[in-house]
Amino acid sequence: MNNRGGARPGAGRPKGSGTGPRVLKHLRREQIGVRLPAFMVEWLRDQPEPAGRIIEEAIRNYLWADGWTELKNASKISRIGKK
Repeated sequence: MNNRGGARPGAGRPKGSGTGPRVLKHLRREQIGVRLPAFMVEWLRDQPEPAGRIIEEAIRNYLWADGWTELKNASKISRIGKK
């Protein structure tokens, strides 16, 4: 036995046994950093809804107006199985 720490055989949750619903790779949400003017950040922080949802909805609406029809069901699909 060594005293170096790290993963031990049999310790922890088995890999790939996530508790959440499976989401298609192209619908997974990823975190990005965005610089916005101070007045927009202040407005976003004053809203009851999370800033990420507001920004995502605004981008979806912009893309739909541009004709990106394949995104219309993305929010419904990514929430399947969530309560």
